[in-house]
Amino acid sequence: MSEPERFVPGSVWSLWDMIERYGDLVKRAINSLDMAETFWPLPEAGKVALATNAVPLELKQGAAAAAISAVRELAFAFGWVSLEPQIARLEDRLSWNSSVDAIRDFRVLRERIQDELKHEFLFLLDRHDVSLFQAAEPFGPKVTAKFPLAAEDVAEAAKCIAMQRPTASVFHLMRAMEGAVQHLGRLLKVRLEPKKETWFNICNLVSKALAVRAAKTKRQSARNAALGAAVAHLQTVRIASRNEVMHPKQTYTMEEAQEVFSATRVFMIDLAGLI
Repeated sequence: MSEPERFVPGSVWSLWDMIERYGDLVKRAINSLDMAETFWPLPEAGKVALATNAVPLELKQGAAAAAISAVRELAFAFGWVSLEPQIARLEDRLSWNSSVDAIRDFRVLRERIQDELKHEFLFLLDRHDVSLFQAAEPFGPKVTAKFPLAAEDVAEAAKCIAMQRPTASVFHLMRAMEGAVQHLGRLLKVRLEPKKETWFNICNLVSKALAVRAAKTKRQSARNAALGAAVAHLQTVRIASRNEVMHPKQTYTMEEAQEVFSATRVFMIDLAGLI
């Protein structure tokens, strides 16, 4: 598996990607700090591993340098620029044979890493919603081609579903529906103003217009049948929206938003095939 790109807010990573990219960096940084600390023990700590004066200065400096390298690599990976001053201070003290100063710096670095990790917040997507979040064209390329002005709202509606923001999803879906409903009105030669009309009036107007359409040929009959399916699916969107007007109601549950999403998808796919 190739190395994943550096973490970017708004991107989607699997847990394995994160462990592969950052797990080893965190482990090496912490372990190297622990190792360096054993080479610079405090006399009063009562440690028996290594006596301060028994370890050659070069060996202690090497352990500290390895710790600095590991911490700097971790800080770069996450973009933790706040760690650099503390790293630089430790580098300046490498030539000092002072256990107190060295251990203090190692411990401060470890605490800084812990603090930074506590401020890296992640949002967990349900594995079944990842495709929704990443979809550039949730309703398919034909809908995007026929309704380019609605493409962004459709994509954002899918992302909001994936991120458990149902009301926001319906808001974007209703914005996408405004242009689609006007297209249906033009096909049926009815003037529709979604921002002013109620759902009932819109559905009533298109149903009446469809009812008076003549069908003298099989092609016209097939066209009317396809328009009838679109009108029926528009009714489904109206019912799913649970609101009198096209503007979203105050709040939606996830179940309600998913119903509106599915109904809107079917309607816009049908309508795209008629334009």
